[in-house]
Amino acid sequence: MIYLQRGGSGNVVVAIPTGIQDIWQCQHHGLDEVLRQCGVLGASLENISIVAGLLGISVFGLLSYLFSRSVLIPLMKFPIWIGLIRHHAVGIDNTPRANRFVHGRANELDQLHKMFRKHNAAAIVGNIATIRAQGGMGKTTLAEEYARQYRKEYAAIWFVSAVSPNSIAGAFSALGRRIGITRDKRIPIVEFATEVLNVALQHGKPWLIVFDNAPTPDKLRPFLESREGVHYIITSRYSDWTNVAQTIDVGVLPALDSLALLVQEAQYQDGGFYHLAVDVLGCFPLALVVAGGYLRQTRVSSNDYETALAQHLDDVPLNDKYENSVLRVVLQSCKDISPDAFSLLLLLAYFPPDAISAESILKTARATAESSFWDDAPKILRDILRNPIKLGEAFAELTRFSLLVEVQADPTMFEAGERVLAIHRLTQYVLRARMTNEERQFFGSLIVNIMRGMVPEKKGLQYETDLWSSYERIVPFALNLLNFDSYLDMGSAELAAKLCNSSAIYYRFVIGDLNSALSLIEGALRISKRAFGLEHKFTTTCMGNMADILGELGFDSDAESIFEKTIAIRQKSLGEFDAALAFTHNNYAEFLKKRGRYRDAVEHFGKAVTIREMNQLHGDRLTVISRSNLAETKALLASLEANKAALAAARADAEKALHDLGNETNVESVASSNTPAIALCAAQLASVLRLNGDVLGATAGQERAFRLYLKLYGPNHPDVWDASGRLAEYLEEAGEQSRAQAIRSGDFSNYQ
Repeated sequence: MIYLQRGGSGNVVVAIPTGIQDIWQCQHHGLDEVLRQCGVLGASLENISIVAGLLGISVFGLLSYLFSRSVLIPLMKFPIWIGLIRHHAVGIDNTPRANRFVHGRANELDQLHKMFRKHNAAAIVGNIATIRAQGGMGKTTLAEEYARQYRKEYAAIWFVSAVSPNSIAGAFSALGRRIGITRDKRIPIVEFATEVLNVALQHGKPWLIVFDNAPTPDKLRPFLESREGVHYIITSRYSDWTNVAQTIDVGVLPALDSLALLVQEAQYQDGGFYHLAVDVLGCFPLALVVAGGYLRQTRVSSNDYETALAQHLDDVPLNDKYENSVLRVVLQSCKDISPDAFSLLLLLAYFPPDAISAESILKTARATAESSFWDDAPKILRDILRNPIKLGEAFAELTRFSLLVEVQADPTMFEAGERVLAIHRLTQYVLRARMTNEERQFFGSLIVNIMRGMVPEKKGLQYETDLWSSYERIVPFALNLLNFDSYLDMGSAELAAKLCNSSAIYYRFVIGDLNSALSLIEGALRISKRAFGLEHKFTTTCMGNMADILGELGFDSDAESIFEKTIAIRQKSLGEFDAALAFTHNNYAEFLKKRGRYRDAVEHFGKAVTIREMNQLHGDRLTVISRSNLAETKALLASLEANKAALAAARADAEKALHDLGNETNVESVASSNTPAIALCAAQLASVLRLNGDVLGATAGQERAFRLYLKLYGPNHPDVWDASGRLAEYLEEAGEQSRAQAIRSGDFSNYQ
């Protein structure tokens, strides 16, 4: 709590306790200004009474409870306390700022509030509510309004974009940083979210977590626990949330509220607005907002606007009357915005809807300035994407017409201060629905090249996962790309397939979400098959990656079938001794080795070695890696069979493999392209030494491998995590318990 003590001057002096986080229960309406005044005037009783009021208790009660527990600090330190409160009390709330009054949702807001006030802590879904509606009904707006109206009842409020595991991971990582918990990427995001939310149990008031735009229950279920200290709101278009959450269905607005919303957005009144809102636009919130933006900018009469909308009645209808009302208002707005704004809007129809940033677009346009894809781009689009003034004006115009709205920036994707805008998914849908196939192909290809511009070229030894910070930004684009990949041209399809493949690797190793990784690799495979055919080398590469992911998901029979199919296709299309086939044999052997099928693994590792050596690749590092893999697997098999001679032979083979790579000992110099392979082979030799009973030699070898991995990739890399786990095991076997414990706790200081 806040600790207070009466000083010699008669003032009440505030102390800074170690448990300053308890101040989070303060409500922060106006707190910044109050604290600023306190910092200037000093901690007088008058100012303390203001703080007591913010806490919702009497000054007498505050002083009586805290006087005996204070730790005196100089009055001059008071501004430090102010800064701490400002950080902790004000910071744990990322609710988007209100920019309009919410109409017609009083019943839904009251229903939400009653759900949480009356929930039974023992119930599975008692503290979880889903706002369910089709797109454009105002689900997110309702959740935001609930957060604003009932902010005083919560210690913290956090909105989580739930469109993908990547966005969920980013939101919880940001929340963790806000309360002083840094995520170790070795920890699955579900476990980290649990650790963060457990903090809520330490406070008198609950926390509110809003999962916005959740696709299906299975994506969220691992994050939902019936904690007494947490309330969850889910917004979703998905219909069935049975046994997951209490559900509130949201429909069109009441007639009078529809009129009020239209008047609010238009910022003037017209006698025909009631008819326009109710009969023409069907009380559909998104259509009312876009129509209001148009009327605000053009100031046309309701009759003239209705006449203009009627011109779009002959357009091809969409799925239902609500989508058609959005279609008509969007098309009418497109007729009156500038050509620059219209061109930008068409491009944004293919963007991730919640991740639009002028700064990012400009950076990407500059990064791809020499790319040939600009040759076919309309001049107007080239000009606005390369001119920050024109681009800013186009964004401002689209915002004025309510076709874009400003949103909270995901800190994992955008830099501090970067302005982020969103376009409604239904607006994107109606824009894409009106395009020709040629337009879809062009804009789809443009998005792919924008994605490419977000990922720097690899240089030298740069391992692909060194680019993971870039993949954090392109993953939303990759997931969105899967909605329209059928329109890509051949050149863009190849690039799209590779970017989706890389994004799948990112999801697999960094986010740890194998299901999303599988979706992305399936997309990469689908694009590659359509662009190149089943027998293309990259298509079969995607097949192999899919087999790896399926194996990790536990679908062993499917994985094995795809591995064997990939080998058969590559044998037919490339020949039995093509070097690319060796990759598949090697990966299949790794799959078999992990499942204890050592004899089958030896067969495929052997084939990989034979193929590469027949291609005159005897000393090539990939050949040596396969030989080292083969030696380790032979040792595992020999250990099972208690064959000492075979174990000794495997040791000799593993030592030779490491020697053939150059056997670097200088960890400070990692300039050699063989260094990653040396680290791998050193680890495999350590494994073989362990199987031969040489625990000390194994430990020394694994320490060497670990140092190399750590030097190459830093502490947050899968190979480093795996190497540290092995090293801890070897140290324990060698009796080095304290060193093993330090490694397991993530203390790598002795190896850096």
